[in-house]
Amino acid sequence: MRLCSASSGTGSAITGWIEYWKGECHMEDMGMTDREQATMLMDKFIDLQRIKNAADRDKEIEYQLRTTRAKLEALKIVTEDLTMD
Repeated sequence: MRLCSASSGTGSAITGWIEYWKGECHMEDMGMTDREQATMLMDKFIDLQRIKNAADRDKEIEYQLRTTRAKLEALKIVTEDLTMD
């Protein structure tokens, strides 16, 4: 596994996240602190718990997608490039 672009100085932090999500690099390679890693993983854990315990899982998944898409678009990340077919 190679270094993320963000930690090697060849890309942005957002590029590094996309590489991490695709499994192309490790979180440690992104230059994240332990606290940043813990915060990100706690948010992910909470989101998964919400989906698991939702009365309507499809509705909760759509909510999670909408909120995440809004966060990405606020960072000027085109979300169409991230969707799975």
